[in-house]
Amino acid sequence: MRQLIRRTRISRGWLLAAAAQGTASITNFAAAALALSSGDLVAFGRFSIAYQLGLVVISIGEASTGATALIQGSRELPRAERRSVAEGTAGAALVVGATMAVPIAIAGAILGGPVGSSLLLVALGTPGLVSQYTLRGLRFARHDQLGVLRADGIWLAVMLVVALVDGVTAWRGSPTAYLAVWLAGGTISAAPLMLKGLLRGLRRLRTYWQTTGPQAVRYGFAGLLSRSVFIVPLIATEVIVGPEGTGVLAAAVVVFSPLSVVNTTAGAIVVPRQIRASGVHVVDKRIPLQVIAGVSAITLGWAACLLALEASGLPAGPFALSANGITAALFTATLVRFLGLAFWRGPTTGLMIADASADTLETRVVGTLASWLAAIVGLQLAGVDGGAIGLAVATWFGAWVAWRRYRALPRHLLRMANHR
Repeated sequence: MRQLIRRTRISRGWLLAAAAQGTASITNFAAAALALSSGDLVAFGRFSIAYQLGLVVISIGEASTGATALIQGSRELPRAERRSVAEGTAGAALVVGATMAVPIAIAGAILGGPVGSSLLLVALGTPGLVSQYTLRGLRFARHDQLGVLRADGIWLAVMLVVALVDGVTAWRGSPTAYLAVWLAGGTISAAPLMLKGLLRGLRRLRTYWQTTGPQAVRYGFAGLLSRSVFIVPLIATEVIVGPEGTGVLAAAVVVFSPLSVVNTTAGAIVVPRQIRASGVHVVDKRIPLQVIAGVSAITLGWAACLLALEASGLPAGPFALSANGITAALFTATLVRFLGLAFWRGPTTGLMIADASADTLETRVVGTLASWLAAIVGLQLAGVDGGAIGLAVATWFGAWVAWRRYRALPRHLLRMANHR
């Protein structure tokens, strides 16, 4: 009976976590999809630069304060110490967000025009974006999947309300308007953690730094490199090919973007459970392979659905391929890249459980530099299709490097988990 209850709780946790991650993915996808449908490819290309910069902010927050909240919050700590770490994390999220806002605002002021205005909007929203994904990390660490779903649901609700207003009234949204709504929704969703950070968290920054500071910096830098993998090629496409090419490349990524829920869920569910079961630094050797197999299978299934939808001739909206300029070569290259991300996610999950933040950072640096170089060379040689092919090749190279770093972990860390 106890085993049945335990299994029921585990299944409920998985379902709630998947629902939360799905809601977050749908929210981010909705922002891009609504922007794509409210303007042409040129306008969408310019929106995508600011939007991808917002995703860079999210990635930094999720990888720095969010990841440390997930790891440290999963440990068995006295109640007072747990509260102190949570409050310090909330304060650190505000500091990280405010720090990132400065260079983004400066860039927006220098560039001016539509792109500059969009960057200024992103600068205003950075504290909310970082805090929202930090809040998710804290709640996942406490196995409060329902709380994560509640926060993500608020963000999605803001997007859907504005989309409904767009659909039933005379007001028509623009890419810039939907960028502003996306940022506002994230800030509203993160309000509880931001309030905690302002009232008590800033006083706990010293404790936070002593506990997790260096770890957060390494993970944060890895997060920066992770998302800049795409934004740098996007800007390069704007320069080398033109704004319409930027829109086409961004549209190809949008049709695959729902898969981000799968990648994120893998870490959010597996990492806390393994740390609670075996402690930090102990990795079950089966986990990376299970993550790779699961994410790859879903990626291939999603690609098959996109092709079937295209072949049916039914209205596909943001999932349309040819209507958005996505050629067979561009689709194939993007699919190969997302499969490479699945093979990268497996060993990265193992490295996170092992708390090997230095190895994670090293892998990300190598993979990011390779992606920048390969994408720019591809753009010069064969335009948008060439840039996508370059990104795909570099992603698989990064996955190979991540696997080598994971395999280089001390053997006793990998064997211990199998004997528990």
